[in-house]
Amino acid sequence: MQQRGRKPHTAFLFGGKLSVLQVIQKGRYLSFQLLHEIKEITEFLNELSDLAIFKKISQIYKINNKEFVIILTDGVKIKTNRIEENDEVNKEKQNKRYLIAQQLYFNMSKERNIDYIDLRFNDYIIKYLGDNKWEMM
Repeated sequence: MQQRGRKPHTAFLFGGKLSVLQVIQKGRYLSFQLLHEIKEITEFLNELSDLAIFKKISQIYKINNKEFVIILTDGVKIKTNRIEENDEVNKEKQNKRYLIAQQLYFNMSKERNIDYIDLRFNDYIIKYLGDNKWEMM
């Protein structure tokens, strides 16, 4: 249910019965904004497609211009910012962050249930389910 006065986030589900293209064909109308967001999310997913964690993506939300939330099949959220296409230096750093986040996820999820991993800052933040505080890596 949409809250009054708030714009709903664009979300895409993977592994369901309908693909994004099938939904587009059924709706037969999409605003330019939605088409632009689909393009951005597709490009973002292409950047992650070589990672093992890619197969665990269940949903992805675009929160604002650069911020994305990825939800994995076990409910773990990964909060991240997307780097501009022409910023090669930071793009390389971002790719390393995703590799490290993947390693953290696969290693730490064996020990405890993770609520989210936040990659938006210089440090990696992991919040575990049931904890009132978070851990910085």
